[in-house]
Amino acid sequence: MPNHGGHLLCPGLPDLLPSLVHEHPCAQGPYSPIEGLFGPTPPGGAAGPCRSPPRLYDALWRRHSSRFPFSERPLPAAVLTELAEAAHTEVALLDRPSPSETHRLLRITREAEHRNTADPDRATESRRRVREPNHEALGMPPKTLGPRNFREQVPMRDFGAHRHPALPTARPFEKRPTIAVLSTAHDRRTDWLRAGQALERVLLEATAHGVRASLLHQALEWPDLREQLVPPPSDRRGHAQMVVRLGYGPEGPSSPRRTARQTLADGVSSASR
Repeated sequence: MPNHGGHLLCPGLPDLLPSLVHEHPCAQGPYSPIEGLFGPTPPGGAAGPCRSPPRLYDALWRRHSSRFPFSERPLPAAVLTELAEAAHTEVALLDRPSPSETHRLLRITREAEHRNTADPDRATESRRRVREPNHEALGMPPKTLGPRNFREQVPMRDFGAHRHPALPTARPFEKRPTIAVLSTAHDRRTDWLRAGQALERVLLEATAHGVRASLLHQALEWPDLREQLVPPPSDRRGHAQMVVRLGYGPEGPSSPRRTARQTLADGVSSASR
């Protein structure tokens, strides 16, 4: 996940929650496995890993981003409500902006994407991510990038797509994208972890409903643009943690996942630096 403000938001770690629930259906007592990892559940949040429905574990194996065009079919209000409740379970907010606010958010994201492509270091980093994975390192296979966005209705991250001529021809994306902003009341380390948990829960819930998702994280990498993702209302000032694009469309190919051995080895290597 992108680094914004010096921290890293990673939704993959909270996969532990549905996995633990699957192996240990209900951890009794005030000290749960997840609370041991992430700290006690804050007031107002759900308590204990019993809150994770079994269907989320089934969705673990199917969830991945889709960078393909979505249809114009709107998401039912009931599904949007369940996604918002999924975020609230982890003490986060998932807001669905109005059409005018969606246009503003896409404009901010487009500005961030232009900055990324104009910055030589960031552009190089993006291109390095696109490669066929091997036994030593993972990468994004070119086929996962999907078609280029014709007319830039949705500012998807480029990843140096123009350097991969084998990609499908550019296609128009949905005219009225469904965008949601995940935010937290504060911006502390615990909030970053909770935001990661909330994001993964939202993505798993979306997968369970057959809804595709992709992450528009470019603006989070620029502090001045990140501040603009959550406008200051009179009663609350939140901190944006992710912008999520939702809709119905092709599932798209998945990227390979790290094995447990690779993850643990990388963690040990990072800790020793």
